[in-house]
Amino acid sequence: MIKVCIAGGAGWAGSELSKEVLNHTNMQLVGALSRNNKGENLAEILNLGSRNIPIFEDMEATLSTVDFDVLVD
Repeated sequence: MIKVCIAGGAGWAGSELSKEVLNHTNMQLVGALSRNNKGENLAEILNLGSRNIPIFEDMEATLSTVDFDVLVD
């Protein structure tokens, strides 16, 4: 399973990419970056069910909290 973090995951393009990653059988969306939505749950913002996908404000916080394989910027 490839763990993915998306910069701008709550934005126009990032939200569509987030949905595609969630629907992929070999990928897991584990986090997102967004200055406007820091501390929120991406799944709640995008109406994606009861998943927990934390949103971080900056890369430093993301790197110290989430284990991911790929960052999409």
